[in-house]
Amino acid sequence: MTVKELAANIGKQGLLSISNMQVLVSIKDARTVFGRIDYQVTPVNGTGTTWVESNRVQGILWEVRS
Repeated sequence: MTVKELAANIGKQGLLSISNMQVLVSIKDARTVFGRIDYQVTPVNGTGTTWVESNRVQGILWEVRS
């Protein structure tokens, strides 16, 4: 995946899989680490930010508009 393709998902929302539930998150940043793609995400309702493997964020849905 190119940097341009990674950047295309920044600002969009998706569902982060955590155990048996999914949480709506906003993608804040993207990076490649040892050949895998990570997204920096924050919950839409709640606080905090973390890096997760991109395959844990399903159904990247829409772009957040300010």
